[in-house]
Amino acid sequence: MAALPPDAITVLDEIAAAGEQPSSVLASRCSMSNDRIGAAVSALVQAGLISVFRGPAGQPLVRLTAHASVRGLLRHPVAATASQGTKQLLEARASLEEMQEVLREFPVGVERMLTPEQLAETMQEIALGTRKEVISVLAGPAPTPEMLADSQDRDVELVQRLVKVRLLYPVEHAGLEHVARYAEELAEAGAEVRFADRLPHRLLVFDQRVAVAPLDYSDSGHGAMVVREPILARSLGHLAATMFRRGRRLEEALAGDDKPSGPSPVDRRVLMLMGSGLADAACASRLGVTDRTFRRYVGSLLNRLGASSRFDAGVKAVEQGWI
Repeated sequence: MAALPPDAITVLDEIAAAGEQPSSVLASRCSMSNDRIGAAVSALVQAGLISVFRGPAGQPLVRLTAHASVRGLLRHPVAATASQGTKQLLEARASLEEMQEVLREFPVGVERMLTPEQLAETMQEIALGTRKEVISVLAGPAPTPEMLADSQDRDVELVQRLVKVRLLYPVEHAGLEHVARYAEELAEAGAEVRFADRLPHRLLVFDQRVAVAPLDYSDSGHGAMVVREPILARSLGHLAATMFRRGRRLEEALAGDDKPSGPSPVDRRVLMLMGSGLADAACASRLGVTDRTFRRYVGSLLNRLGASSRFDAGVKAVEQGWI
């Protein structure tokens, strides 16, 4: 962060304060020329601090990246002694968002599926070749009864083939009658269904060897990416399994509990700053608060996440879908 050009720091602060926005408005909001904005955005993208992606109308939008926080965690001195599972979790979370960026080339072993027909054919081929396990992290809008009816035969057929089927939905879907009924029916058939407080991405993983995720996490209608590269697919499988273990069964989700609520915009920015490598005084300056207030924010996050350190808080934030 300290090595960023002044223009890049100004643009970063604007995006952090105003949130996701069209890149076209940055010049007027930051009082810079388009050339200066372009150079600043490029520097921030290269540093992994923001991403550029296509909005619903095809316009370029910019936002802070979750993987900025995660990459910061991977550079943390404690990461050198962290478990392999922790490193794998962080690497998978960063890679998942990085592959969705407009300006990034896909690595070898990752394919784009741009049409529904192409994706349906590929999904059928993957499902037929699955032998051990499917984990479906079903973030996004609630499925309709018709969508669940279309999925039921496939899910039951997988269970009957002794494939371990694990489905994870956002907790708010547990209160929908058709989703709750589907969860009960699949559980009776032998599948496992759980609900989590926050799911940052839609992700399907088959036998830890193939993973499928939307090209645009905010709109699954824009196509999908199919990951067959072995190391990356296994890492995404580890991420999906970790999120699934954090989920709750239907009756627990309906009962509710005292687990921490999701993060606020300030929480996310504090998490990003915690992973930036900046001193507390610089982090406080970015937030426009005193050093003492910033440290109070950090202490509150550690308490809510049940974390023993700032590094542990970052890992738990990834596990719980906060970043």
